Amino acid sequence: MKPMYFIAGVIIVGLLLAIVTLDRFSEIVPETVSNALPPDNRYTVTIHNDSPHPLTDIRIFGGGRDEHILAIEPGDTAERSFLIAEDGKLEFTARGDSINGPTHLDKVIDEHVTHDREGRASVTVDQDGDVNAFSERGN
Repeated sequence: MKPMYFIAGVIIVGLLLAIVTLDRFSEIVPETVSNALPPDNRYTVTIHNDSPHPLTDIRIFGGGRDEHILAIEPGDTAERSFLIAEDGKLEFTARGDSINGPTHLDKVIDEHVTHDREGRASVTVDQDGDVNAFSERGN
């Protein structure tokens, strides 16, 4: 009977190690997994910070998604690609600075995204802190 318990214990430990490893892998490389998405179903958002101040607490949300970017320095660009999970609108929010001090930025990126169409959007925060967005969707 003892060998049977030993084998069962080895199997259980092996399964637990596999689960922990997969969980850690998904935390470490989410962008790698995102880059493996089929290109015909991706929605890609590119954010350009043309302002003289860093952007922080950046969120791209809607369509069942909530993507976060910690910061984008002046003159830098960040990009995120993801699958839209459900129909809805896609929005951008961030914190920035202006002449009058800290400010909250927000803009609707795309009025209607769907899970079965690709899309691309560009969000630009200009020198004055104004947010401009342009989006296009595939067929």
